[in-house]
Amino acid sequence: MKITRLIGLAVAPALLSGVASAATVLIDSSTNNGSFDDELFDTGPGTNVSGGSLSGAAPSQRYSSSASNNTMTIPGWSVVSQSPAAFHGVNFDGSTPAKDGQQSIVVNDGNVVQVISTTFVGTYAAGDEFDFAASIGLNGGDQVAYNFRIQFNDGGGASDLVSTVFQEATDEGTGYIDYSGTFTYAGPGATEVFVVATINTAVAGDGNQGMFDAVSLSYEPVPEPSIALLGSLGLLGLLRRRR
Repeated sequence: MKITRLIGLAVAPALLSGVASAATVLIDSSTNNGSFDDELFDTGPGTNVSGGSLSGAAPSQRYSSSASNNTMTIPGWSVVSQSPAAFHGVNFDGSTPAKDGQQSIVVNDGNVVQVISTTFVGTYAAGDEFDFAASIGLNGGDQVAYNFRIQFNDGGGASDLVSTVFQEATDEGTGYIDYSGTFTYAGPGATEVFVVATINTAVAGDGNQGMFDAVSLSYEPVPEPSIALLGSLGLLGLLRRRR
């Protein structure tokens, strides 16, 4: 009887805590082009961009469009301009500062642009935690509004991470501030996830230029009981039956 109680006391807390899984990196500087510095090719069999115009050579390239309702693709991302027409796309740090590396996403005044990551296929369950971070900037003007979302294919729509009006750049003179947040998935389960960043430079005044760089995204599955712990529960049941 005493042995049974001792085993029960030892197993129960361990079962509740489960077995932690290591975080999986989906986006960072070297994974899926979180720095927007992957080399761009617009001709030949190695073409990895579409929908815009390329200038410059790596590591200082510009790939952009000024068309409204236009979609550009770059490594790891789609850049979708809603309206009206204004310069948007990957820009090199000769004219606007990059936070990570040589290139960043830049959106000129009077535009609304969505920057959409590649889709990550996996098994996502309620309790999974997603850690997101990015650097957002204002290069002149008054205000730029940013909205970050994590989207799942579970029929439940998008989940907002942050929606803010960014007014004053205060990060070592580079024009960026850093955002980070954690989101816990509470849906019924999903097999796809992606990030949508909306950059709105038409919220107030003139001359607003938004900048987006240094993106990272990782997720950690909800802890699950280990085989060893389940085996311990079986032993506990056996001991109780033998009493």
